[in-house]
Amino acid sequence: MNYKSLRPTLYILGLTALDQITKAFFAHRDFFLGFMKFHLVKNYGLSFGANFGIVVNTIIILTAVTALIWYIGKFKFNSGFLLISAGAIANLLDRLQLGYVRDFWDIGLGFTFNLADLYIIIGLLLLVLIHDEQRSIDKQFVE
Repeated sequence: MNYKSLRPTLYILGLTALDQITKAFFAHRDFFLGFMKFHLVKNYGLSFGANFGIVVNTIIILTAVTALIWYIGKFKFNSGFLLISAGAIANLLDRLQLGYVRDFWDIGLGFTFNLADLYIIIGLLLLVLIHDEQRSIDKQFVE
């Protein structure tokens, strides 16, 4: 067995478990901690409360899944993809179990989110940075 290939799976499982634990702990409480408010919001839409209706939401989710599958085949596995995978799996577990995603973290920006949403956003940022860095490296070898 190749333990190196097992490591990303363990990271994804650990991050998914951490998200589920935070949802179980914070989602059923209502309190302030400094400028942050913790309270349950049942999110039937997309990340950060975006909701364009079931048809558009489904198209967006299917497009994202297709893009991720394409990315897996085209590029090597990296930390950005790992975070996106963990966030997607964690929110998918909520959707399958509850019919909605449990959001609970409000920092006063007009939307409520959860740890899985942060994983996805940070993962996307890392993918952009990694892609730009790789393109820069490739360009140096071509010149």
